[in-house]
Amino acid sequence: MKKSILLIVLAVTLATCDRSSPQDHQEGEIVATAFGAHLLLNDLQNQIPDDISLDDSTYLAERLIEQWVSRQALLNKAEIILSEDEKDLEKRLSQYREDLLIYAMQSKMIEEQLSTEVSTEEIELYYENNKQNFELKENIVRLSFFKLPSELKNLDRLWSKFRQGDDESINEVMAAAIENEMNFHRDEDIWLKFNDILKEIPINTYNQENYLANHKVFKIEEGNFIFFIRIIDFRIKNSISPLEFESERIRSIIINKRKVELLKQIEDKIVEEAYEKNNIIIN
Repeated sequence: MKKSILLIVLAVTLATCDRSSPQDHQEGEIVATAFGAHLLLNDLQNQIPDDISLDDSTYLAERLIEQWVSRQALLNKAEIILSEDEKDLEKRLSQYREDLLIYAMQSKMIEEQLSTEVSTEEIELYYENNKQNFELKENIVRLSFFKLPSELKNLDRLWSKFRQGDDESINEVMAAAIENEMNFHRDEDIWLKFNDILKEIPINTYNQENYLANHKVFKIEEGNFIFFIRIIDFRIKNSISPLEFESERIRSIIINKRKVELLKQIEDKIVEEAYEKNNIIIN
């Protein structure tokens, strides 16, 4: 920073630290000038808190002056390179205000009138009528898995229990995972992306489809851990995604369609009422 600006900053800082100086002296003193605009000492002081140190006050004064100078330079450049139409912001601001008002009104009416309840029958019907839109982009799978420390003394017994697959046996395996603070996934009805599973389980394969087709109940040991895995079902990419995997997406689609239709109904009703009350006249 130039020496002259440093002197100005010092003057501002000292004046800020001494709020007892005469008000009329502060208001008229010019700190900086840019393209005919003036930054006054009092305006700058008002932006600097009373309860900060001299060093902080000096630093803040420097930044404020730099910001003001930069803003004036940018505004001057805008005045030069923009046409009169481009500089006419009043029309654009008016349009922006109108858009905001309409959006706020629509949002309020949507919140009051839109039903977000979607029945299972609606979801199933939409799925059946639009199956071609639910082609999988990646492999998905239904499975259960448990991560366990490989040094567990009863590991063979837990593996045997896992292979049995009944609830009581699986509960015992799950209890071991919980006791040792290990990850597990037991809900076999949920479809998951296989690529997400690979982040949790160290499966090494160059052909996911072949791997899924040839592995049902198996274990993988890596480092100090062992994984018990059961593949329940899978769907490969480019096939039709199952309804269960798409139900939440379909629910959102249905609600969004309702929203679009409701917005049109609201607009039509408002315009119709305006015509009926002669608030709109087309000559």
